[in-house]
Amino acid sequence: MAAVPYSLVPLPESPTSIDDLTPLLVEPDDTNETSARPTDLDLHGLRFLLIQHLSSAWVDKTVEFASYVLLIEHFRTTLLPSSIYGFSTTCVAILFSRWAGSLVDHHRKLEVVRAAILVQKTATIASLTAFLFLFTTPDSNNVNRSSGKMKMQDSTHAISTWVIFYVIVFCRCIERLSTTTMTIAVERDWPTCISECSERSLSLINTWLRRIDLTCQLLAPLFVSFLTSILSYKTVIKVLLFSSTIGLFFEMHWIKIVYSRFPALQREDERRDDADEDLDPLDLHGSVASDSWISSSRSFFVDNWREWNEFVRLPVFLSSLSISFLYLTVLSFDGTMLGFLKTRSYSDAFLAEMRGLGVIMGLLGTLAASPLEARIGSIRAGNWSIWSEVICLVPVLISFYIMRPTETDRGPFWVGILLFGGMAASRVGLWTFDLIQTKQLQTALASHPKRNTLTSLQIMMQNTAEILKYVIIMVFSKPSEFRWAALASFISVLTGAISYAIYVRRERGHLVHCGCMKRE
Repeated sequence: MAAVPYSLVPLPESPTSIDDLTPLLVEPDDTNETSARPTDLDLHGLRFLLIQHLSSAWVDKTVEFASYVLLIEHFRTTLLPSSIYGFSTTCVAILFSRWAGSLVDHHRKLEVVRAAILVQKTATIASLTAFLFLFTTPDSNNVNRSSGKMKMQDSTHAISTWVIFYVIVFCRCIERLSTTTMTIAVERDWPTCISECSERSLSLINTWLRRIDLTCQLLAPLFVSFLTSILSYKTVIKVLLFSSTIGLFFEMHWIKIVYSRFPALQREDERRDDADEDLDPLDLHGSVASDSWISSSRSFFVDNWREWNEFVRLPVFLSSLSISFLYLTVLSFDGTMLGFLKTRSYSDAFLAEMRGLGVIMGLLGTLAASPLEARIGSIRAGNWSIWSEVICLVPVLISFYIMRPTETDRGPFWVGILLFGGMAASRVGLWTFDLIQTKQLQTALASHPKRNTLTSLQIMMQNTAEILKYVIIMVFSKPSEFRWAALASFISVLTGAISYAIYVRRERGHLVHCGCMKRE
């Protein structure tokens, strides 16, 4: 793998770490001025990239949140459908993330993204159409069961309801896979190509993409809640159907403009095409004997093993492992924590305000990432940010154990300060670390021929951690047992910080930076 230019000064003869190639405070240098500033980004093309991502993220977040609301509204007596829905979509992301990354690695960039947009929006439209049929179907709970005829109708309605439900789950699984493909391509691969090894340009693109994600994460639930408060559920579904259909055509057009505005994307496609032409045809298509499903399955598992083995051996793997542990947590403003807090008699309005505060603190984290990284280096900035998250979550964990309120009592006022204040403050470190780690992975794999396949392995680890979170919640499903889920979550975050500390130790040779270490 070709070396990636991290340095703004001449490289030492035998560097031992990334930070050895990056000064603590970069001094001005006229001879390296071009590398110190971003490459000449096409701002017009960048705007269209951000607009396209905004459209995609907005539709995805609104439909995802609305899906849970609609399922809970229709199946009022059980949480089983929403649990099946969430578990199934996450499992699909785990099983097929590597395949999605391989698609991005082996096909032309524009073709992959436009195909993903088409499949994503088609699956979204199909799921919303199924929801429309679901809410058109009479509610079986209201059917009179006094006569045999009504009982037969009740049974028919129940069967049709569950058939429609599984159609929705299937469509959302396809949508999740398409979204994963777009995440790998548009949020990981394209910024790496567009920045052309300029770290400042890469940071700029990553930061704006994350800010869009956070903004949509904040506003999408509020938008859906507003619609459901003034419109019927069927009308809300129709509004989402309209926005998804419009988004399909605009996003297909915008992504084509982005591709045409950045020649670096086209040049990498040309290099890949030239490399494919130089390969033996048997390397591309396999021998005749490998056409059997047994040989194909064996080849699939062998390729998986080789890629995992290669990924684990990379120095950046520990960084990827650390951020994956952060996904195994209930100590955030997600649906699980909000559901628990509602059992403590917190109002919806108050929880919405606290969730908004968490998103605002996350946005502050995206603002802090680049200055912190520029001042103390990427590896040290990541170490500071992930440990700041651990420290901020300590009072959150304490709030579950020092004072354990009953299900009808939220406890004294200071318990709420520890809980909500700690979770909100931890968002700064979380999103700072997320940006820094994303850039570390992109930089480490920038010249790797399978960078998107290896990137998908990190996404697979993150989704696996998310599945384990659901398992923990199922084990400790009672509100009185939620403190054990909180403890498991804190241990997971702490383990992620320790994993990153090992990464820092291997890359820098020490954990604590002291001025005396720099003496000659």
